[in-house]
Amino acid sequence: MSAALDLRSHYRAVRERINARALRVLPPPAPPPSLAVPALIYDEPIGPRKPVLCEVVVPDSTPALVRKIVQEVGEKYGLSREQLCGEGRAAALVRARHELFWRLRRETTWSLPRLGRALNFDHTTLLNGIRKHQARLDAEAGK
Repeated sequence: MSAALDLRSHYRAVRERINARALRVLPPPAPPPSLAVPALIYDEPIGPRKPVLCEVVVPDSTPALVRKIVQEVGEKYGLSREQLCGEGRAAALVRARHELFWRLRRETTWSLPRLGRALNFDHTTLLNGIRKHQARLDAEAGK
């Protein structure tokens, strides 16, 4: 019986140590940085030279900006908004859509799901089109 009592007292002591460690109060997390100031980025890698700071100014994206980009791409390829946002899969139409997706992603601050809702496409379709257009641009630049 004494061995059982020794084990019980041992387990009780272990539980008390574990519970005492769990009850420690952690300090509150630091507040997130304020987004009210303009974002600053380094335009060259951090190293022995002093990095130069520049201010990044991103214009507010509006539905009017999205419509303007859709119109510009449509005029470039001779397509209407309905054709660009429709269901056709002709090669020229798909190429125009990929350029549209790429431009919208680079020239607006909208997320892919929001752009997809505006154009009636899934966000993964936009992501695929953006990647393909970027690969096409890289291949043309390599020639």
